[in-house]
Amino acid sequence: MSKNIRVASGCRGRSRAAKLRLAVTALCFPVLLSWTALVNAQSTAGDQAAATEASGLEEVTVTAERRQERLVDVPISVTSVSGDTLQAAGVSSMLDLQQTVPGLRLDMSGSNYSPTIRGIGSALAGPGANANVAIYVDGFYDPNIMASDFELQSISSVDVLKGPQGTLFGRNATGGAILVNTREPTQTPTAEADLSYGSYGREKASAYIGCGITPTLTADLTGFYEKGDGYVKDSLTGGDAADFDKYSFRTKWIFTPADWLKITFTYEHRYTNDPLPNATSNYDGLGYANTVPGTPNASGPFNYTGTAPAVNTFTGDAGTVRADIDLGFANLTSYSMYRGEKSHQGKDYDGSPLDIFAANWLVDDSFITQELDLASKPGGRFSWVFGLFYYENVDVFPSFNETAFGSPYFSAFASRVDSTSYAAFGDATYEVVDNLLFTAGLRASGDHVSATYYDHTDPAGNVPDTAHTWGAVTPRAVLRYKLTPDSNVYASFTEGYKSGIIPILQTPPTPVAPEKVNAFEVGYKIASSIFSFDTAAFYYKYNNLQIQAYQGTISTTENAAKSTIYGLDSQLAAKLGSHFTARIGAAYTHSVYDSFPGAEDYVEGPNGIFLNPSVDASGKELERSPKFTGTLGLGYQTPLARGQLALDADLYASSLFYFDPVNRFSQGAYSVLNLRSTWTTPDSHWAFSLYGTNVSNTKYRIEVLPGPFAIQQAYAEPAAVGVQASYRY
Repeated sequence: MSKNIRVASGCRGRSRAAKLRLAVTALCFPVLLSWTALVNAQSTAGDQAAATEASGLEEVTVTAERRQERLVDVPISVTSVSGDTLQAAGVSSMLDLQQTVPGLRLDMSGSNYSPTIRGIGSALAGPGANANVAIYVDGFYDPNIMASDFELQSISSVDVLKGPQGTLFGRNATGGAILVNTREPTQTPTAEADLSYGSYGREKASAYIGCGITPTLTADLTGFYEKGDGYVKDSLTGGDAADFDKYSFRTKWIFTPADWLKITFTYEHRYTNDPLPNATSNYDGLGYANTVPGTPNASGPFNYTGTAPAVNTFTGDAGTVRADIDLGFANLTSYSMYRGEKSHQGKDYDGSPLDIFAANWLVDDSFITQELDLASKPGGRFSWVFGLFYYENVDVFPSFNETAFGSPYFSAFASRVDSTSYAAFGDATYEVVDNLLFTAGLRASGDHVSATYYDHTDPAGNVPDTAHTWGAVTPRAVLRYKLTPDSNVYASFTEGYKSGIIPILQTPPTPVAPEKVNAFEVGYKIASSIFSFDTAAFYYKYNNLQIQAYQGTISTTENAAKSTIYGLDSQLAAKLGSHFTARIGAAYTHSVYDSFPGAEDYVEGPNGIFLNPSVDASGKELERSPKFTGTLGLGYQTPLARGQLALDADLYASSLFYFDPVNRFSQGAYSVLNLRSTWTTPDSHWAFSLYGTNVSNTKYRIEVLPGPFAIQQAYAEPAAVGVQASYRY
C-alpha cells in the first residue's frame, strides 16, 4: 500500500472570452509599462541622472550558467528575487515562492513539495521518487522534496530557472531549477534578530550573527523557531488539528588561507512537526463516509474529521564543503555534501470518524553528492565550464503500518531503494563575431536504481531485488546577440532528462521510463538603472511524463506518452522616481496530453470504494498547469518621523488548473493579496512591521489526494495578520 498520492480538484472558471482578455491584458501590460518607463526615463534623464545613479535598481547577477554573470546577459529565462523582496512580498517558506515568480506553481503532495514550472512538474511521492524541478542550495543539489524548505533570515536571493536545464543543472531538471543562495559571513560584525506574532497563534523568532574570527576565517550562525495553532480545526473535538512547531539552525565558516584558495563549510540541522499536509478534508465530500447516513464528513477547507492522528515530522542534518581554487588559467570548484534525514508520517485515508483505513510509516534517507566544476576566467571571446557529478541515495521505509476496518495496526511492508547517478558535462560560449555569441553544451548521464520490497503479511511474496539502468546524452545550443551593452536577444534549444524510477510498491515493480523534453525558446532582455524587462516564448515536446495514481490501495506510476507545451512569459521591474518601485510578471502556458490512452480515473462505486477505470486523457490539460499566472508587486518608500516608511503590496493571480490527468478535480481561478508596512528608525537599527497575508481571505487548494476511500484535499492559509519587530546591527 502507499502513502502520498496527488490528484486535484474541480471548480469552474471564468468564460473563455473573459480568460482570454485577462491573459492578453496581463501579458501586454509589462510591455506597455516597460515602454512607458523607458520614455519617461529618456525625457527626464537630464534632471534625474544623479538621483537615478543613487537610487536606481541594483544590478542583478546570477550563477545560472555555473559562473557569475549579469542576469541580462544570461540566455535563460530566470526570475531572480532578493531576500529583502521575498520578505516584503510575504514569502516566508518555499510554498509561498510562487507569489513572486510567474509561471511557477508550488503545491503539496502529502508532506512533499510539488513544484511545477511552465506546466512541467510531478507529484511523485514514495520510495526513491524525486521531483523534476531540481532544487539547489548554494550550488548543492537538494533532492528531497520533503526537506526543500527555507527560512529567509539567511537567504540572499532565490533564482528560478525556467525550462529544462539539460547540461549544467541536469539531474532531474526537466522542468527547471530553483537556486537558493544563502548569505556569506564577512569580517564586519553583523547581528540581526526578528520577532513576530500573528494569527492562529503564530509565534516566530529568528536571528543571524556573523563576524571575522581571524584575518582568514569568517563565520556566521542563523537560528529559527516557529510555532502555532494552525488553521485547521478538528470537527469532532473542537480542538486544533494542525498545531505545529519547527526550528532550524545553520552555520557557515569560510577559510581563505591564500588568495587562490577559499574553503566554505556549512552545517544545518532542521526539525519540523507540522501535520497540516495530512490533516485533510474530503473534496466535495467525496469519501466512504457517504455510505453511512449521519456520519460526519469534513468537506470544508479548514476542518478535519479523521480518527487517526495526522502526523508529519521531519529531522534532517546536512554538511557541505565547498572549495574554490584559482588555478591561474581557470577556476576549480568542488562541492561535497552529505545529508541524513528521517521522517514520520501518519494519515487517515477515509477522513471520517469511521475506522476504515489509516496508516503511519517511517522514512530514512541518506544522500551523498560530489561535483567538480572547472570554469574559465571571465573575459575574452571564449568562456567555458566542464564538470563531473556523482549522486547516491539510500531510501529506506523501515515499516509501513496500517489498520483496515478496525483491525489492530500491523506492519504491512518495508522497502529499500538505492539510487546512483553519474554525469559529465560541458558548456562553452564563443563570440563568433562582435556581439554574436554561440553556446553549445552537452551532458552525459547514467542512472542505476535497485529496489527491494519486503511483504510482512506474506513473506513468501517478497519481491526479489529489482534493478535497472538508464542513460541519456542531453545537448544545449544557444545563439545570443547583444543589441546594446545592456540588452540581448537569444534563441535556444535544450533537451531535458529525468531519471527513470522503479515503483517498488507495484506488483510486479515494472521500471518506469525516463522523462525527456525537447525545448525551444526565444527571448529578449534589457536592463538599466531605472528598469529591467525580459520576455520569452517557449515550445516543448514532452515525452514519458511520470504520473502517480492509485489502483485500489496500491500506488502505481506510469508514463504519459506525449505532451505539447507552449507559451509566453514576461516580467518587468521598474524604479519610478525616488520613492516607487514596481515588479510585474505574467505567464501564459498551454499544455495538453497529445497521447495518454491509459490514464487512471477515480469514480465512486456503489460500496463507497473509488474505482480506477482506465480512460483516454489525450487532449486533456496537464496537472497543476494554469493557463495564466500573474504577479504584481508595488513598493513605496518615504521619510517619516525622521525614519523611513516602506509600504508593499503583492498580488498573485492564477487561472483554473487541474490536479489530475483526466481533469476531474480542479482549482478555480483565484488571487492572493499580501500587504506589509515597515517603519525603520532614524539610526536604521530597529524596524517595526505590520503585515497581512491573503488579506482577501481567498480559499484555494494546495493539494488533492485521491485514493480508494476518499478524495482528500488541503487548503492554503486563510487571511492572517501579524506584527514584527526587527533589529539590525
